[in-house]
Amino acid sequence: MMDTEIIELTSAARRMKFVLPGEAVGKEMNDITRKMAKSASLPGFRKGKVPFAVIRRKYSDKIKNDAIMSLVGERLKNELAERAIAPLEQPYLENFSVDEDSNDHEITIAYEVMPEVDNPSLAGEEIIRPVLEFSEADLDTIIGRWQELYQAWEAVERPVELHDRVSARVEAFENGRSTWGAAQKIDFQIDGKDESREVKDACVGKSIGEEFSVEVTHEIPQSSEGGEHDQAPEMLTKQMEYQVEIVKIERPLPGQMTEQFLEHLGVSGSDDDNFRVQARVEIERQCQAQLDSSLRSHMSALLLLRNKFTPPRVLVLRQMLQSLKIEGWDDKTLAKWIGQPESPEFAMRFTNAAAEMKLMLTLDQVQKDRQIAIEDSELESYIEKEYGNIVESLETTAENPDVVYQFKQSKAAEYRHIKLLDSLLTDATVSEVAMGLDEFEKWLADMRKYLDSPIDADDESNAEPDAQEPVSEKSMIVDASGNPIDKSSIA
Repeated sequence: MMDTEIIELTSAARRMKFVLPGEAVGKEMNDITRKMAKSASLPGFRKGKVPFAVIRRKYSDKIKNDAIMSLVGERLKNELAERAIAPLEQPYLENFSVDEDSNDHEITIAYEVMPEVDNPSLAGEEIIRPVLEFSEADLDTIIGRWQELYQAWEAVERPVELHDRVSARVEAFENGRSTWGAAQKIDFQIDGKDESREVKDACVGKSIGEEFSVEVTHEIPQSSEGGEHDQAPEMLTKQMEYQVEIVKIERPLPGQMTEQFLEHLGVSGSDDDNFRVQARVEIERQCQAQLDSSLRSHMSALLLLRNKFTPPRVLVLRQMLQSLKIEGWDDKTLAKWIGQPESPEFAMRFTNAAAEMKLMLTLDQVQKDRQIAIEDSELESYIEKEYGNIVESLETTAENPDVVYQFKQSKAAEYRHIKLLDSLLTDATVSEVAMGLDEFEKWLADMRKYLDSPIDADDESNAEPDAQEPVSEKSMIVDASGNPIDKSSIA
């Protein structure tokens, strides 16, 4: 076989180059022409009696194309078999050029293969695993937060007072024109601390059905071009008028929580003798879920750092499209959107899908190396336990049954992801550290910072990180190949 050049573009992408001799191309064209002559029928000629030269002249483009594709197909089949190459999809002709003197055809074929996983383990990694030890004071802190989140309310007929919750129809106007197009129903608490302070203050003393207007001056920061990073931005002022109608007024019931939340805890009220016991169970359950999720995210990030391969584009696209189908995108919208790879949203979703696929391929290798079996019954049990209500709702409301199937597939992948990641903890050095509420919340914050934020190489605040904070020379922000971005390159 003649010389063949294979170029590795990425861990997955390949380009194969070889030459089809002009003599071979000419012979194949002659063979195709003779076959066509046996059945060709043209005006002025009997069937099968059309002259060779006439057929060659009339069908020259088709004959040449068929000859090249036939020779390329045969050559490619032999090249792949000889090298035991298994493309993920049918290779395609990327380019060809013709030497005018020899009529030799230089062929370029593009294809992708499954990349090799670099390091499917966490051997040598040090991982901190919190052991939750919440005091009674910690319990009081979280119950206090619950009181704000699940505050019970009672409708009243009196004018609005401080601490009330108000439902109102609000419409915004700028220069006499509605900016929203119509009034919107908005719920807000009168002592809430946000940009609607003036509107909330104006509600105090008003009754149900009362209408009034409030003028508010908004200051909007304007970025200054060419200025210093620490320079205060210029402020643009905008006058707005809000027309408000009070619809409903509710007062807080001190110390009481919503019936739905109390039912979730399995108690009758905050004065129930069993309240603190059930509260501790719920707090530890929620915190353990956050702990497990953060640890798995940490392990996923470490696997991405240890494995530098680029996932195949064809698999990344499949992963991205599957996610979009689960979100409810129809085939027509997908087909239109997939043809716009230059859009920022496409780039963002492709980058995320690349990281997901890279992690998936790494975990595939983990499962293969460790021979970890995952039974269908495990997957079904997990989906029923964690997502049974959602599946039931989708089966009732989804117009396309593929949505339910895709959802179940994604959750099966989620379970597999969890089981395989948990198996990797045996590789690492795991240090268990007892933590109260403050320490645990700091650990969570440090973990989020590590996973979500690129670190500036010149940021002195990162010079001496906390001993519990994971440290790495890479950010968990990934590039289009799913590889963590080098922090030193971030200015």
